[in-house]
Amino acid sequence: MEQSRSSEITVQREEVAAWEARLAAALHGGAAGAPIAELPFLQLPAWAANKSLTGWSAARLVALAPNGSWAGAQFLIRRLPAGLGAIAYAPRGPLVVATDEALAARLRAALLGGLSALRADGVTLVRIEPGETRVLVEGDDQVTPPESATGPLRSPWIDAARAAGVALLSARPVQPRSSRRIDLVRGIDAVRADWRRTSAASARKATEAGATMRVGGVADAEAFRDVMLAIAGRTGVKVRSGAAFAHLIASLNAAPSAGASELRSGGEFAIAESAEGRVVGALLLATTATTTTEIFGGATDEGNAIRVPYLLKAYAIERAVALGSRTYDMWGISTQGIAEFKAAWGGTAYAYPGGFDVVIDSLRGRLARAALDLRGFGG
Repeated sequence: MEQSRSSEITVQREEVAAWEARLAAALHGGAAGAPIAELPFLQLPAWAANKSLTGWSAARLVALAPNGSWAGAQFLIRRLPAGLGAIAYAPRGPLVVATDEALAARLRAALLGGLSALRADGVTLVRIEPGETRVLVEGDDQVTPPESATGPLRSPWIDAARAAGVALLSARPVQPRSSRRIDLVRGIDAVRADWRRTSAASARKATEAGATMRVGGVADAEAFRDVMLAIAGRTGVKVRSGAAFAHLIASLNAAPSAGASELRSGGEFAIAESAEGRVVGALLLATTATTTTEIFGGATDEGNAIRVPYLLKAYAIERAVALGSRTYDMWGISTQGIAEFKAAWGGTAYAYPGGFDVVIDSLRGRLARAALDLRGFGG
């Protein structure tokens, strides 16, 4: 275990089991403060295992205070071409669990200052996308949140970088800039009461047209890919292979380390079939101890014709309640049309702070940053 010190705060690497134990403890708060409100699936070792299929490894770095407060992240690491070293990327991280804001500020600064430890992994550039959120108020742009929403989320990290003497550069986020979440703790009746009548009616009409829903797993990966190919034909999005979707589901369903059973995550498909048994729509859902997230999915042309997108959404939300999730995350608001469709299911729109880069190698890191921008990493 590698360590460095900033005053009494220790910056250390952690292996998978220690990171999982830390996240499990954070669900209850304890000496470090209030329990974390959301456990992002992107910070679970299960997600790192999924990304290993495309050449990413992982390292976990934590700034730890004597009272148990901490700031840390799971960094995905991938070699870059042309001798540019490697990028370390923390999606929806770092996480900060502290007893008070003054200590949280010091932990952020210590962690940013300790990122140089990733040089040992060949890292020349670090990109972070903290997971803090702020409510978007009526009239705010939900697709590209305004500075009034993102600024207060970015300021603590900018201040921490200044305190640590670290140059923090604005970067295009890889993950969505905003999302809509539904509070499920109120129970299914209250959740359904927030649905627009037209949305609930469309879900019923899909059922009347013969569409049925079921939970799918690894065996349905190729069928899910077919749905995504149909969507790609309309939108031009890049589609992964069936094997990649199967690997993702298997990774999310892998058991956590001993002693961290509360971190058991889940991955599944919500599958919509026509009256004739054809798959006409699907969503890929990831579940953590706090949250069910719809990562991506949609309907085929046949499914759209019978309003399957509405049935998919209703089923997935109801499924999340049944699984005991506190929150349903609709995962991204990329267009105004999507913003309107998701608003029809209730919930609240939130902004994320966006991305930051820390250059670890003054020459290669800046070249890597430019090369990633040209390749469209983030956007």
